[in-house]
Amino acid sequence: MSEQTETVRKRNVKLWYIAAIVPCLLIVAFTVFRIIVRTKVNRRIDAIRAAGYPVTFAELDDWYRRPDGENAADYITTAFTHLHLPEKHQQERLPLFVSNTLPLRTYRMDGETRALIAQLIADNHKALELLREGAAIPGCRYPVDLAQGFSCRIPHLSPGLREATFLFVLESMLQAEEHNAEPAVQPILSAYGLAHSLRNEPTEISQIIRMSLHRFAGSGLERILNKIRLSDTQLRRIDAVLAAAYDPNASVLPLVSKRCSGYEAFRKPRDPDLVQGTQREAPSVAHIAIGRALGTLDLSLLEYLDRVERHTKILQLAPAQRLKAATEAKARYEANPLPPGLNWLLDDLAQITRVDLEDMAQVHVARAAIAIERYRLADDSLPASIADLVPRFLEAVPEDPFDGESLRYSKRDGGYVVYSIGPDGTDDGGTERQPKRQGRKEDLAYNITFIVER
Repeated sequence: MSEQTETVRKRNVKLWYIAAIVPCLLIVAFTVFRIIVRTKVNRRIDAIRAAGYPVTFAELDDWYRRPDGENAADYITTAFTHLHLPEKHQQERLPLFVSNTLPLRTYRMDGETRALIAQLIADNHKALELLREGAAIPGCRYPVDLAQGFSCRIPHLSPGLREATFLFVLESMLQAEEHNAEPAVQPILSAYGLAHSLRNEPTEISQIIRMSLHRFAGSGLERILNKIRLSDTQLRRIDAVLAAAYDPNASVLPLVSKRCSGYEAFRKPRDPDLVQGTQREAPSVAHIAIGRALGTLDLSLLEYLDRVERHTKILQLAPAQRLKAATEAKARYEANPLPPGLNWLLDDLAQITRVDLEDMAQVHVARAAIAIERYRLADDSLPASIADLVPRFLEAVPEDPFDGESLRYSKRDGGYVVYSIGPDGTDDGGTERQPKRQGRKEDLAYNITFIVER
C-alpha cells in the first residue's frame, strides 16, 4: 500500500469518526438542554407551591378556602332563589338595570319611578332580608368548582350579585328621596358587603365585578349625601365599610388565577374548553408534539411564569407607579408574543391594573367625602383643605393613586368636590364623568369625583 493511499485511508477513518461523534455530541447536548429546561420548570413550580400558591386548577379550588365561621355565601345564594327581577319593559324605566349608571345627582324620581321601585323592593322582601344577613358576614366562599378549569362557571356574579346590588342602591335612593336617613344608609352598607363577599375569590372576572359593585354603591352613596344629612354615627359606619373595601393588593388575586390558567394551558393547549372559551383555533397535534420535543413549550412556559412574576412585582410598587409600568410591560409582551393561541393569557394586565387603580380612587374619594361630612357636622362649616380632616376624621391625607399627590378638593356653591385625576393623568378641575352616549366610546375628559351640592 502506497503512502498516499494510507494517508487517504486515515483521513477517511478520521472523517468517519467525526461523522459518528458529532451527532452523538449533538444528541447529548440536546438531552442536557432538555433536562436543564425541564428542571428549571419543575423548580419554578415547586417554588410557587412552597410560597403557598396554587399551580393547577384543583389546587386553586383548594386555595379558595371556606371560612372557619359562618359563610356569607350560604345566605346570599339562598337569597338568589327568591329574587324577582323586573321584566324587560320595567327595566327600561329603572336606573342601573339597562345603562349600569345612575342619573345625575340632581335627578329626582318621578312618581311612577318611585312606585315601580317601591313595588320591586316589596316583591324582593325575602331576598333582601337574606342578602342583608349575608352581606354582614365577613367570611365568604361561594360554591364554585374552580377545579373544572376553563369550563368553570361562576353563576353568582350575574344574574345575582350585580342585580342584588342594584336593588340595594335603588332602595337607598328611594329612602333618601323620602328623607329617611337610617333606612337609606343600611342598603348602602349591604351593597358594599356584597362586594366584600368577592374579596377572596381568585378569578379575574370576580375581582372586576367586585370593583364594579363598589362603583354602584359609591354612586348610591353620593346621591344620598346630596339629599339628606346623616348623623356622625351613620357616617362612621359608612367609613368603616369603605375602609374595609380598600385593598391595594386586589390585583394579585387575578394573577394567581392567571398563573394556574397558563400552566394548565401549556399542559393541555388543545383543551376543548380552553379553545371554546377563547374562540381561537387550537394548535395542531404536530405543532404541540414538536414544541414538546424541542423544549420550546417549556421555554415559553418559563417566559409566561416570568411575566406573571414581573407583573406581581409591578403591583408591589406604589399605586402611582403601577399603570406606567404595566403599560410598558404590555408593549414589551406584544413585541415578543407567546406561542399562537396562548398570548391572550396576559394581554389585559394593564387593563386590570387601571381598573384596580380606579377602584382605589373611588374608595378614596368616598372616604374623603364622609370625613368632610363629619367635619361639617362637627364644625358647621366645610374644611379649608383635606389636611384639616387629619387626624380627627382621617388617619392621613388620602393619596391619588394615579399620581401620588393628595386628592384634589375644592368648595363649590352649596357644597364641594373631592376627586382623583383619573387614568388620563389630567386634572380637569373635578369634571364629573358623563354617561356614555349610546354606540360611542368615551369621548369627554373626566376625573373620578365625589360631589356633594347640599
